[in-house]
Amino acid sequence: KGDTLTIMYEYNAPDISPMFYSLGPVELNSAESLAYTEARLWGIANDTVCTWIGGTGTWDASSANWSGCGGSVPDSTDDVVINGAVVASSGSKSIASLSISNGTLTMGSSDSLTVAGNVTISTAGTLNTTGALFSLSGDFTNIGTYTCSNASNSGGIGIRFLTGQSNYSFFNSGTITNADNKCQLVYTNSSALAGTLSITGNFSFGSLLVSDVNNDGFNIVGDKGKEVII
Repeated sequence: KGDTLTIMYEYNAPDISPMFYSLGPVELNSAESLAYTEARLWGIANDTVCTWIGGTGTWDASSANWSGCGGSVPDSTDDVVINGAVVASSGSKSIASLSISNGTLTMGSSDSLTVAGNVTISTAGTLNTTGALFSLSGDFTNIGTYTCSNASNSGGIGIRFLTGQSNYSFFNSGTITNADNKCQLVYTNSSALAGTLSITGNFSFGSLLVSDVNNDGFNIVGDKGKEVII
């Protein structure tokens, strides 16, 4: 009586993703009665990250270049990590989120990538888009390198924020190269949401193109540094 006892336990969930598992509550019994019951159930969300493990190669070349994707290449439900390689994307693709932690993702003029969530380029990461259509419904964070050129993309779109939430952020403390000064950062408010685009850090696009389709109102805050077209 009066002693302090620390008890820990581990649970190894089955390797099935995506899946949600409930754990607990833990019960401690004395010889006479129930001594302690945990106050709640614990929830384990098993959501595997889809990671590139191949060398220099092409996104769709082989599912063996990817780990955690369920034996295939990434699709619209996958959170994608590019790590330590040069990956060439071709064609039209949709994914849940994108993190370029240590490597390069290159897109050409005939390519498009739609990201349903956030995009993060880490210090050792690089994103190259040459006339490609790069769209997201989340926040864009670059502390690495982003290189953009208009090339054959007559619209001049570099990054396009899609309707999906009311507020977005564009943060850059890394390097952005607008190779021909034609790339644009595009923010389109096409739903019944009055949104805010927050821009922080260096802004290196040719222009910021803003469209409020439904006239619901929005705010641009931060360091725009370039032309704003409405």
